[in-house]
Amino acid sequence: MTNLEVNRPDVSVFVADISTTDLSRAINQIAFRASDAVLGRSDLEPELDEVFNALVQRMFELLGQRPTDWWIEPTRGLRWDLPGLVVRAKIGVSSVWVYLVSPAYQQWNDEYEQSAEDE
Repeated sequence: MTNLEVNRPDVSVFVADISTTDLSRAINQIAFRASDAVLGRSDLEPELDEVFNALVQRMFELLGQRPTDWWIEPTRGLRWDLPGLVVRAKIGVSSVWVYLVSPAYQQWNDEYEQSAEDE
């Protein structure tokens, strides 16, 4: 897809505050960079756009359905609400992110964002 490297190959995992058993907690969200760039290198912006566009096209093919939601401000992104998983792809200033989110956690986020907008 691209020769951009992932300079920060970290993955973020968010777990539920309350454990479901003595040892385990539900995973709310996993996020990882599909590509990133060095901050301040505006010449890489077109290539990040290309990475994002190719990624979401491939996600569309794999998921077999159109996105459930999309946005363009303050970042650009797409979201697919599937029966057991919410998949989001987002492009920011310096990276392309993929999020795998539990539907319950996504619903909580949606309700929180809606209440913030209502205030």
